[in-house]
Amino acid sequence: VTITEADLAAYFEKNRASFRVPEKRSYLIFVFDEDQIGATIRVADEQLRQIYAQQQDRFRTPERVRARHILIKTVGRPESEIPALEKKAEDLLKQLRSGADFAELARKNSEDPGSAAKGGDLDWVTRGQTVPEFEQAAFSLKPRELSGVIKTQYGFHIIQVLENQQARLRPFEEVREELAAEARRAQTYDKMQQLADQIRSALVRSREEAENIARASGISVVRSENAALNDPVQEIGVNEQFKSAVQGLPVNGVTPVVQISPSRLVVAQITSITPSRPAELREVLGDVRDSVLSEKARQLSRELAAKLEARVKAGVTDIGQLAREFNLQIQTTGFVTRLDSITGIGPAYLFEEAF
Repeated sequence: VTITEADLAAYFEKNRASFRVPEKRSYLIFVFDEDQIGATIRVADEQLRQIYAQQQDRFRTPERVRARHILIKTVGRPESEIPALEKKAEDLLKQLRSGADFAELARKNSEDPGSAAKGGDLDWVTRGQTVPEFEQAAFSLKPRELSGVIKTQYGFHIIQVLENQQARLRPFEEVREELAAEARRAQTYDKMQQLADQIRSALVRSREEAENIARASGISVVRSENAALNDPVQEIGVNEQFKSAVQGLPVNGVTPVVQISPSRLVVAQITSITPSRPAELREVLGDVRDSVLSEKARQLSRELAAKLEARVKAGVTDIGQLAREFNLQIQTTGFVTRLDSITGIGPAYLFEEAF
């Protein structure tokens, strides 16, 4: 397809009513960011200790071991195979006691789908998480000690404990930062809501008053100029909640507090509105070019299809010959029913004659 300036001008004149510059709006936007507000909040040590005292049960760690194992399964196997499976486990145990790599043997031999690929690693295990025979063995082993062959309802296990920890209460110093982060998050959310409500109320009364509060509180204020309703807005992007909030507001209208992401709120005021108007060609040149391109391409396609049809009616039935003649590609499907879809074309029932 070739397109000239005359083509563009002619199409634009013919379809001028279809091309308009949309209404555009400018905004004053107050942005309430969780990270920004959270950085200003300090939680007193005394308050953290009080929370710790009230929630100590959260920080109690039960006795636990970090273990790995090799499992030779007996589930679903005939009784006649059990002795051979036990012997396989005994052979693996001998290799381990002779210095073989546990993780490597687990990857090659263990039949536990959850841990074999990880070298048999089960991570931390607490009492009550495993069957009694496994638990008794695991909690009696010292770090790096190997068990014997342990039989459970699942099969034969070889267990090695990597670490063990006694039940304990995590001390305040260990959980201080965790508590501080939680307290900051809770206070941050409350402070965000309070500031957003305060600045919105001020903005309804006076733009200057709202900006003064924002400056004193470290709240970002941005100006977005001449954005159409579906355009991305500075600091917001394309957001349906924001779009709904500003739609229909007059100049100086103020949005409610809008949540644009899990960690951000905004309040905006409309500072100006430029009404929709008929477009000039230079303003919509790209859209006009796309429309002319599509129109000409459709016309060329129709002409090419007519030429192909004429060649077929003239007796040419070799599809390969036609493809070469018109510089086209051939696509071949597998077997399809009328209800199937053909890639790049659509429903097979469009080719009813083929059926």
